[in-house]
Amino acid sequence: MWLIGSPGRFILQFILDHQLLFLTTAFIYASLLLYSKWILLYYLPKQMRQFIQTEPFSSDDNLFHKWMAYIKKCYLGTLLFQVSMNFG
Repeated sequence: MWLIGSPGRFILQFILDHQLLFLTTAFIYASLLLYSKWILLYYLPKQMRQFIQTEPFSSDDNLFHKWMAYIKKCYLGTLLFQVSMNFG
């Protein structure tokens, strides 16, 4: 215990005293990570496939701009829009 110092001992004791709080926080964080992974791996590609099938002969640039307009219209202000903008 002498390696972590006084602040480290305080943090460790705080975590030990409030285990339920930290376990709940970790569970919520892990759930959000899994949900966002599901959205990126399954939901967005399914939406993209459906969108591309509506106009199969459009150019890539045209499809991209229409997709961005569709995303902005459907998901403006949501986490899904922000994630798609970061990875798009």
